[in-house]
Formats: sequence, C-alpha cells, structure tokens
Amino acid sequence: MNRPHTPLPSDLEVALATLIGENLFDPAEPVTAHTDLFERGLDSMGIMQLAILLEEKWGAAISPEDFTEEHFKTPAALAAFMRQRAETPQ
Repeated sequence: MNRPHTPLPSDLEVALATLIGENLFDPAEPVTAHTDLFERGLDSMGIMQLAILLEEKWGAAISPEDFTEEHFKTPAALAAFMRQRAETPQ
C-alpha cells in the first residue's frame, strides 16, 4: 500500500464502517468497526471493490499481497493496517 494522498481521518474505523456499509452491504444492516466482514459475505470481488473505494477516497493503493483475511476481517483491522502502512516509510 502506498502512502495515502489524503490524510486518514482520526475516526478511520467509523469512516470505513460507513463506507463499507453504504457500498458493499445492505444498508438496513449497519456495519460497525468490529463487524466480521467475511461473515457478512465479503469475498474476493468485494475486497477488490473495497480496494478501489479506498484508493478513490484516500489515495490508498493496496498491493495484491496485502489482500489478506487478517487485513480485511473488520473495519477496525483494516484501519489498523492502513495506519501502519501510512506511517511506514516507503
């Protein structure tokens, strides 16, 4: 993942939960920071869609080798991954 072009929000977990809930799942079933995205039906196609959304929103390009269940399990896990990569010198 490259450094984001737009600063990550301080409430990244909430922002990701909202983004995911509005774009990938039924809005009638809210997504929280700790929602298991794979239990909700996230699959490889959904991960690709989410990666595109992240790049469009924050300029966060995620490398294919980072498309892991660990990184995408919950919005909180994804936020931790994004913050770690944003702080790591490239």
